[in-house]
Formats: sequence, structure tokens, C-alpha cells
Amino acid sequence: MVLINFPIAIYLRKCWETRKNEILFNFVETPILRYFETYYKVEYQEYENNDPKDINILWKKLNQIYDRSLGKSRYRISALYMSAIYASVAGILAHLFYYYYDRLGLVQADIYSAIYQIGVAGFAGGYMYSLFLLISNLQKRQINPSDMLWIGFRMLFSAPISIALLVSFNGIRANTVLLGISFMLGAIPTEHLITGMRRRLRKIIKSDDAVKEQLGELRKLQGVTKAHAERFINEGMGSLVQLAYADPVDLSIRTGFSFSYVVDCCSQALAWITFGDSMHKLIPYNIRGAMEICNFTNELERNTNQEEEVMDEEQRYSQKTLTILARILDLDETALRRTFYTICYDPYVQFLNDVWQPDWN
Repeated sequence: MVLINFPIAIYLRKCWETRKNEILFNFVETPILRYFETYYKVEYQEYENNDPKDINILWKKLNQIYDRSLGKSRYRISALYMSAIYASVAGILAHLFYYYYDRLGLVQADIYSAIYQIGVAGFAGGYMYSLFLLISNLQKRQINPSDMLWIGFRMLFSAPISIALLVSFNGIRANTVLLGISFMLGAIPTEHLITGMRRRLRKIIKSDDAVKEQLGELRKLQGVTKAHAERFINEGMGSLVQLAYADPVDLSIRTGFSFSYVVDCCSQALAWITFGDSMHKLIPYNIRGAMEICNFTNELERNTNQEEEVMDEEQRYSQKTLTILARILDLDETALRRTFYTICYDPYVQFLNDVWQPDWN
């Protein structure tokens, strides 16, 4: 138990504060106001009623929101749950060892000892995978309480899964081949094991097309791999619309992805739901998502707080670019300008733009 809890202790001592600051330090005055106005209207209304206004009220609320989802107490409870399951399973295996070998004798318990040894090998493989997962996530600074819950689940079922998969062998005996296979089955990553079982079940009930459609839709975004898309789907983000209007702070906490990556994905999704596959035509012009559209619109409106000569030059270039984009998309230039304005002044886009570059205004 000490060994598997060691990476968690290091994470809480060295990395937890860094991970928290990575997200929360993006929220200066304008972004934090925009965040609560967009995602937590009730708390924002309570703030508006304060006189005089104090931005520290919202900052404390934001810290409370973070701690509810990813506070150190959540880690301690999850670690306790994981350790309790590990101790329970290890205790059961130790009791079975005593029962079969001391009470029944090796000859009488031959078939049972074979099953027992396979179960122990599966448990050992599951333990190895769990330790590898924690160390790997520690390096990425992405340990979440849910990781420990999944590790507890894996420890609980690694032995039964190995036994169930190998018990079909005729005349089962605990030879080295079966023990090796059992260990490898226990070491298969949990998500791969469950995903494989789900895929098999979906083929049986012929529901595989729906999942492929979700994966295909999310993978249209730059930087979203199959593994990332599956992670978003597991968190309930099965479509671009859901991803576009998701709370990026909450989503970053739940997925373990960096805050800047989640913000970029939300920004791309907000543009894709308007332009669809035509977004591929805009990417070469450095318009990847809603934030770039917002910046482009600010240049068209001379709203970049630059010197007058710089703003004039930006507006000229942006106007020429708008003409080119309208021709590429086969849209009326005035209509395209209005579409850009609509995207830019969406409150969700305004928040993303503020939190990405708070000094733009």
C-alpha cells in the first residue's frame, strides 16, 4: 500500500498546487467576471448585489468550485478507498493461500491452487499496471481522484477477470504459460480492457455506428486524437455542440487535460458548429477557431487598442482577407462579416478570448 500511495503523496506535495495555478491564474478581473456571468449566473448575481464590488468574492468562489472537484480532501478519500480495496483483496488471497495449502493439502487442492495462482498472477499484473498508471500520470501532472477509483476497481476485479478468461482451458493447471497469460491480462490498461468489451458488445447489439460517429465528429478538431476523443466522450462530450458550450474549468479537471488545450478545443468547436467542414478552408488563413475569429473581427473594427497607424494597417489587411475568405467559402462578404460578428460576441467566445489573452481589451 505504501508503494502505490507514494506517487499520490508526491503529487499532492509537489504538483497539486502547480496544476491548480495553471488553471486559476488565468483568471484576472475581466475573465473571472465573464466566467461567472457565463457559467455561474446565480453566483454572479449575488456578486452584483455587493456594494462596493470586491473581485475577491468571486476569486474565493472560484477556489471553492475547484476544491469541490479537485481538492486535496477528494484525493485523500479516494486514496483511502483504493488502499482499503487493495488490503481487502490481498487479505482474501492470503486467507485462501492458508486455507488451500494448510487445510486441504497441496494434492487435494491441486485444481483450486491452480485457479488461486492464476488469480494471484492477475492481481499482480493489475497492481503493476496501477503503479505504472500513477507514475505516468505523476509525470504528466494529471493524477485525478477518479484515477484512484478506477485503480480500486481494477484491483478488485483483476483476479476474477483473469480466472474467468482462463478457466475455459481444458484441464486447467497453474503452469508457467497460464500464469504468464494471467499476469499480462491483469496488466492490460483498464480503458483498453473495458473499451474492448464495449466494442464487442456493440458489435453484438449492432450499435457501433453511433460511437464511430461521435469519434469522427470530435476528431475533426486539430489536436484531438482518438484517445482524446474517447476521453471527451467518457465525460459526456459526445458532440461538437456539447464540447463548444462546456465549462472549460470543469472539463479540464474531469479529463486531466491542460486548461489551454481544453480552451483551444472549445474554441474550435464553437467555430465548427457554424461553418462545419468548411473550417478546413479557413485554417490556412490562421482561423482555427472562435478565438481567432474574434481577434480577426476586432481587427476589422479597429478594436485592438493599438496605435492609430497600426490599427489602420491591421484593418486594411483584415478587410482584404475577409474578401478572400468570402470568395473561398462562396459566401457574400457582408453576410460573412455578420457571421464573424455573431461568433465573436457570443458570451462563451468572449470568455475564451478574455481568459486566453486578458490584455487584449
